[in-house]
Amino acid sequence: DDRKNIRITLLCSNPEISVARYVARYNHPVKGEVWLQSHSNISILPDGTMEAYDFTTDITELKHIEEKLRESEERYRGIFENAATGIYIASVDEKLLSVNPALARMHGFDSPDEMVSVMQPGQTLAVNPDDGRRFFDEIHTKGEISGFEMELYKKDHDTLWVSISARVVKDAGGSPLYFVGAVEDITGRKLVMNRLREKEAHFEKLTSCVPGMLYQFEMKPDGSLCVPYCSSQVKDIFGYEPSDIRDSFEPIMRTILPDDHEMIFRT
Repeated sequence: DDRKNIRITLLCSNPEISVARYVARYNHPVKGEVWLQSHSNISILPDGTMEAYDFTTDITELKHIEEKLRESEERYRGIFENAATGIYIASVDEKLLSVNPALARMHGFDSPDEMVSVMQPGQTLAVNPDDGRRFFDEIHTKGEISGFEMELYKKDHDTLWVSISARVVKDAGGSPLYFVGAVEDITGRKLVMNRLREKEAHFEKLTSCVPGMLYQFEMKPDGSLCVPYCSSQVKDIFGYEPSDIRDSFEPIMRTILPDDHEMIFRT
């Protein structure tokens, strides 16, 4: 397959330049198929004969490395393009270089190219600019960050909550090359947590109106006692905060007079 290419390269070489470079495959009697790179010094003799002096090197190993690199890049590209999680690459000067389709969709952009084109160096789309600056400060300082949560704008100025993990990719000498990160949309989780906190705050208001204290008493498999929930009135009655007895009932036990221990446990 390569014979024709070599012939064309030699015939089309510019005599004034006199050097032709070509790469071709050869059948080695022992090694099998090998890749050779040749540099030919070409000259035209007075009678029109083409004369060439070659310098040829075996680049088979380099070709194998290039092929493995190409396969690796294709695998990475497949992961990058098809991942459900948002993925991005940014330069060390905080310029967004590339995003995958999932991240573009997450922010409401029509394509990754559109999202990259509108982002300026240092821009994070953070609703609170201090969060964006803190993110970059941490990644520059630590070289890696995990589970960094912040609220971001979408293209239409709606917002979403994300959890970002990122790291700095360095060269062999340890100098930073670029950032690579993953972005997870946690808006749904945030909404659930906010509603749960609102319900807990509402319940706490209700329990504060009840005389005495409300509590949940629990005996663990090992026989120890705890109070997973207790209203704030416990401080007025026993002198403890709810958090003091959440994992162990022992602080309350110490306040009970010894003569009443048996009666309480029997009850």
